[in-house]
Amino acid sequence: MVWNWKASGKWQRYFAAILIIAIASAIRAAFFGGLGRGTAYLTYYPAVVLAALYGVFHSGLVAAAISTFLAFFWIQRGCMSLVEGLAMGVFFISCLMISGISSQSIFPGDGPFSSTCHFSFET
Repeated sequence: MVWNWKASGKWQRYFAAILIIAIASAIRAAFFGGLGRGTAYLTYYPAVVLAALYGVFHSGLVAAAISTFLAFFWIQRGCMSLVEGLAMGVFFISCLMISGISSQSIFPGDGPFSSTCHFSFET
């Protein structure tokens, strides 16, 4: 079975990304709430991967932005040390890379980073 990502509307993909992040937040609250601030991104990395796989780059970007917002205001309570701020920056940049790589690996030549230059390693 082949899924045609262009057949689903962009708003459907954005809604799916928001729903995936909401489920990840509920899982964090139910099962990992006692871990505290040290593992702020535990459930959000897989959620961003799922959103990027479902809705390609832009949905992954939406999921990354919402995850970062929730991690800052909900888990970190709006106050972070320098190390926690750097960790958040690394999290967001990693999510962007995950979104870009997933869109290129699923739909090569048709994603936001597509180019007309292709390399061949034939000998």
